[in-house]
Amino acid sequence: CTAGAAPAPGAPGAPNGQQQQQQAPPAGPAEQVLQRFLLPVGECSFTLESALEDLRKDPWPVPNDKRVARATGAALSVATSLLHLAIPRRGARVMLFTGGPCTSGPGAIVSRSKDEDMRSHADLAKKSRNSPSTSMRILR
Repeated sequence: CTAGAAPAPGAPGAPNGQQQQQQAPPAGPAEQVLQRFLLPVGECSFTLESALEDLRKDPWPVPNDKRVARATGAALSVATSLLHLAIPRRGARVMLFTGGPCTSGPGAIVSRSKDEDMRSHADLAKKSRNSPSTSMRILR
């Protein structure tokens, strides 16, 4: 080091414009998942609005005697798991926009066949066994 030379970038005493950003330590698996799927609203609002505007009717045909397959329970489980990783032990909000009942996976309230009627709040109040999707654990 010679007298009168400017300090190296990032060295103590270097001007602010020459200071280098310190690199963060490598992220663990949980942090990598979060960085891949979660962003602050300001960084993803345009992409989210574009995705919502581009939504179209599902191109896969559904027979008239069947309901659309919806795994709403699984989707909510994934969303809550991501939130638990992102902000453990804190309040958060998941917004669900759906066009019908959950028909497959956890949370299914009716089968895909339209032969089976969907249970209603009256069935639950009467503790009716109207629907095979009704769990007796919930009714007790």
